[in-house]
Amino acid sequence: MDRTLLEALVFQRDHHIDGNVYKVCQCDFAYHSNRIEGSTLTHDQTVQIFDRETFSGNATVEDIVEARNHFRAFDHVLGSGHLG
Repeated sequence: MDRTLLEALVFQRDHHIDGNVYKVCQCDFAYHSNRIEGSTLTHDQTVQIFDRETFSGNATVEDIVEARNHFRAFDHVLGSGHLG
């Protein structure tokens, strides 16, 4: 990953800037990856879990835990500096 992009993602994460590339990457990546694995969360629910750590609607506890774990894993990769 380009160092400039990595720095932008980390900056946006650390400064809680709304409507940014970091949030889009987190939510889209978690939604699509978990959907492939059979998650029933909608994209909107995934965004709600990311934003508020809660959501409205129906979902399994496993789907919610997987989404939150995905967010943490993405942050771990950003923090490790091993993106290319």
